[in-house]
Amino acid sequence: MGKIIRKIAVPRLGFIFLLIAAIIILDEARKGVPLFTFSDIYALRPTHEKFGLFFLLGGLYLNIKSRKSS
Repeated sequence: MGKIIRKIAVPRLGFIFLLIAAIIILDEARKGVPLFTFSDIYALRPTHEKFGLFFLLGGLYLNIKSRKSS
């Protein structure tokens, strides 16, 4: 049962993470601000850049992992 859930949930979660990352990037582009500033990565407060990187890298990792396991 666990393998079936893992085969279904992991690819969908990866897609959802990539979709959230795309929404963050589109929101930043709509505002007209730079899409990525390195100084915000090093800031202690949560920023759009940190969330975008988390969801982008997490989505890519989950998609690659799900393709290798199938």
